[in-house]
Amino acid sequence: MLYVDRDRHVVSHARALMATNELVRVIDADPLDAAAVRKHPDVDGFIDWERPVAVVNTVLLPFSAGQDRGPSEFLAQYVPELTTGSHLVMAFFATPQDELPGPETVARPLDRRADKLTDLFTTSHLSGGRFLPVSEIAAMLEELGLVEPGLTYCDLWPDDRTDETSANSIRRCAFAAVARVQQA
Repeated sequence: MLYVDRDRHVVSHARALMATNELVRVIDADPLDAAAVRKHPDVDGFIDWERPVAVVNTVLLPFSAGQDRGPSEFLAQYVPELTTGSHLVMAFFATPQDELPGPETVARPLDRRADKLTDLFTTSHLSGGRFLPVSEIAAMLEELGLVEPGLTYCDLWPDDRTDETSANSIRRCAFAAVARVQQA
């Protein structure tokens, strides 16, 4: 496993935790910059990019939206470099006002708690990100061949059942998807 972060404190702590585990490497790099990750000296020989790998992207897409490059550019950097059979796992915050694709999904407006979460996300030390419209994410992922149940709420993945305890609007700000890479 390769853990990539650009926060030096997080990297230092992760390295200390994983110091005795030869199966885990921790690197200080921008996880939104695929070329920098692949060229990092600690990655060379550790990850065999000719074999299927899993790229797990949790809560990074909203931060790419706050930079010169957007979420679609993140996908454009990573996906072509992955071999067939690789998987891209994504979890991110998005605005739940948009409806998810599918007849059983009902759009839910943000309530005050979700508004507060949005404010914290965009104005705290996490600043630089933004909640993405679900429709924008769905459009980017269309070409990837999503694993069922596709793009859905985190608390319903991998189940597609409707759970009334999951209707909380804060929980409806977190989405997930898994794509299996099929290169031509």
